[in-house]
Parts: sequence; structure tokens; C-alpha cells
Amino acid sequence: MVGTVSARALAAMVLAMAVGLLAVPVAAAAPARPAAAGHSFRNDELQGVSCLAGHGCLAVGSRHSSSTSTTKALAETRGSFGSSWTVHNPPGIGGAPIAAFGPIGNGETVSCVARPFTCLGIGSYNNKAGHQLNYAARWNGTAWKTVNPPDPKNTVSSGLDAISCRSASFCLVVGHWLRLVPPHDQLESLVWNGKKWTLKSVLPIPAKSSGARLWGLSCVSATWCMAVGSYSVGSAQPVLSEIWNGKKWTIHRPPTPRHLNGSALLGVSCLAKTFCNAVGSSITSTLLFRSLGETWNGTSWTIRPTPSGTQTIGSVLFDVKCHSRTSCLAVGDLAAAWNGTAWHSVHFPLPSGSPLANAVSLSCVSAKRCTAVGSYASGTSTLTAAWNWNGASLTLQTTPSP
Repeated sequence: MVGTVSARALAAMVLAMAVGLLAVPVAAAAPARPAAAGHSFRNDELQGVSCLAGHGCLAVGSRHSSSTSTTKALAETRGSFGSSWTVHNPPGIGGAPIAAFGPIGNGETVSCVARPFTCLGIGSYNNKAGHQLNYAARWNGTAWKTVNPPDPKNTVSSGLDAISCRSASFCLVVGHWLRLVPPHDQLESLVWNGKKWTLKSVLPIPAKSSGARLWGLSCVSATWCMAVGSYSVGSAQPVLSEIWNGKKWTIHRPPTPRHLNGSALLGVSCLAKTFCNAVGSSITSTLLFRSLGETWNGTSWTIRPTPSGTQTIGSVLFDVKCHSRTSCLAVGDLAAAWNGTAWHSVHFPLPSGSPLANAVSLSCVSAKRCTAVGSYASGTSTLTAAWNWNGASLTLQTTPSP
């Protein structure tokens, strides 16, 4: 979560080569000048956004200060479509050097509902001992309140990755945790009923697998949700999906693109039990990313060709939102629109002078009013960014980086 632009680019490359696990690229994954001794840099990233008609948008993420070596949760709000953003300071954890909404590159880390208006953001924090633990905070339109979920027993590291709320009394969250004896990565899920958390049973993972993560989550109701991600088995990384029926999770195995080093589904949008669109990326043997799209018809997944972007790290789609079976928008380091049968490319504007930018989260109030947030590389720093969709094109919007 911290470090210079070039350091994070190198980390992504090394991870992909060492364990075959698809490293999720960030805007900072571009070659950049190393920070000079004594030079301060910023890593400010928006990791999630949720918009409601009549309430505006809430975007959440993290901000890192190299001068204090701390990472704090970041939030920004906006009123009407296209209006300016205002920075907020969500509550941290006393004495914790790190607290953030969402992991790097994941976009479904905040969810808002209208009646009564409330938003819930999720992520993780590091305590004084250096252990990573679950973090959550609630926004009621005027103030924040920390509502941290329980951590699984015997965990040495735990974090929340995606959230989907259907009402003020139902939010489903998925995350990951690590146990030492025996050493193994596990998946976790929790339900928020508006007052308290309930830790659900550990999610199943494929036999002989490790390193499973669920990056995207979409709930049609309190009794049907789809989560997507990936898992590792040997040197391979296939994609993964799991369905929640209100009581338990069941595994599904979407097709994984062949002849690539690894794949992951990073975002998903479901309109019904019989229709979901998921997006993500695969990584090639030359460590370039290739965008990925799949559709769910109620019983199985089908790979759908997706466009290529123009940025140097390759093509990644982080998030997707659908308004109908014939109208979806996906964003990442490129943008694409779905017409019911195929994806086609949409122009993705970059901030002036920036070599790379990523829109990692997307929220829509109508087919012609969508907002995406993310970050972009600027010298040795990473700064926040937003994009607005009017049904035909994306425009870049300035956001404050504190």
C-alpha cells in the first residue's frame, strides 16, 4: 500500500513471476523517476465509489504520507453529477499506522443505500504489532463512525475486499485471512444488519488450492449474491466465482483463458440470478495485462472478447455496472460498453502529462449518469482521479488529493 511508484511496479512484476498469482496493476505501475533522498511523495488513491440519485456520490480510498510514514483512510463526497468533490477524514484506529478502504486495485469497497441514507466502507488497518485486521466505517451523510467487524479466530492477517448492500439492514462483505497453523489463506464473509456484524462460515475454496481472493461482489437480494475472483493451484491461477444463497456459499468455476500465466475476475454486476457481467484481466508470459470479460446466464459463465487499451502495462478492466442486459459500462485502464452481445471500446481520457491512470470503481444512477474513480501516476506520486459518463463518452474530473 505504500512505497514509490517504481517500487510498486516492480513488486507487481515479481509477484506475477514468483507465484503465478495475477498481480493487480495500479496507476503507479508505470516507470517513473525514483524519489530523491529527502523528497516527499504522495500515494493518494480512491478505491471505491457509490452514488445515489438525490444524495450524490461517496468515494473512499487511502492517502499515504512519506514524511510521516502513515497511511490513512480517505473519503471524498460530491453532490450533483459533475459538481466538485470535498475531502473528508474518516476515523482511524487509535495508534494504527495504516488504515485504508480497500486493497490496491479493488473497486467494490463502499456501498450506499437510500432509506435511510447510509454508506458502509470496508478495508483493513494495521495495529501497533503490525497485524492487519478488518476495518469498516459508516457514513450517514454528515459524520463517520467506525464499525469494525470481528476477525476470524487464529488469524494473523485479515482484510475486507468487497461489499454489496441491498438495504440499511443487509450488507454482505467478502474478504480474506491468513492462519499460520497450518499455514493457509482463507476466505471470509460477514453480514451487517444495520447494527452488528455476523461472521459467516469460511467460504469453500477449490481442492489443493491456495491464495484464493474474491475481488468483486454483487447482490440481487439478501438471498442471492455473486462474488468473483481467482485462486492459485500449483503454478496456475484460474478465475473463481461463488454464489451466496442467504445461508451458504457454493463454488462455480468460470472458464479461464488458455495459454496465459494467470487470470482474475475483479468486478461483477448482476441484474438477476440469470444475468451477470464480470470483468478482469489475464497476464501474459511477457507480464502484460489483457482485459477479460465473462457473462453468467444462471447456470454457467461464457468468456466474451473485450477491447485492448493503449497504456503500457496492457489492458485491465476493474469494475462494471449494468442497467439492463443490453447496457453495461466497464472501466479500468481503458473503458468499454456492452450492447447485449459484445463489448466495444470507449475513449478513456488520461490526466494531462500522466503516463498511466486507472479507474478502479464505478457507480451509476442511470444509463447516462455514471461516475468512476481511481488514481493516476504523476512523477513519483499517485494522485486521485474521477471520470463522468454521460451515456456516450467519459470526461475526466479533477479531484482533490489531500
